Amino acid sequence: CADLRAQNSDLDSLITNSNGVTTVFNVLTVKPLKNNNSVYQAFVSVSDNVREAIKSRGDRLFLGWGSLRVFDQLYVKRCNKCQGYGHYMRECQSKQFSCAVCANPHETEKCPHKDKSKNDLAAFLSCVNCKLVGADDITHAANSSVCPAYKLEQSKLKNVLSQKATKNY
Repeated sequence: CADLRAQNSDLDSLITNSNGVTTVFNVLTVKPLKNNNSVYQAFVSVSDNVREAIKSRGDRLFLGWGSLRVFDQLYVKRCNKCQGYGHYMRECQSKQFSCAVCANPHETEKCPHKDKSKNDLAAFLSCVNCKLVGADDITHAANSSVCPAYKLEQSKLKNVLSQKATKNY
């Protein structure tokens, strides 16, 4: 963390001299990538003003002779039983399964459509979460990263984390 701050002095001055603004830069964990033990990723919690400063630098930080790409990554809990957000299957209160692929009442692993080719699968894709909120587009799987309901949950999580960072730091 010291090298990172030393080579990014504008961020270091923002962090150490915040002029009354709540500033956060906490390294949560550093771990190697699953497919390449010589490459590491760091998970860092930062306040909005630090994140905006990083964005203004093209989402790059400098370390050693190179630069590091920075991106936001928010994990939203999603149940593999009902596909709902905010809990996992072991905590699920639902009586029945909802398929992540077609939204029918069966386990995703037992979906008759899940092994179809991408072109054939498109006709069966249906998002249970988007159906529940009345979204216009439901033609995607519940575990899709482009799901509007998922993006809404990510936005809510980002707001909660931002408020928490402001209160705790």
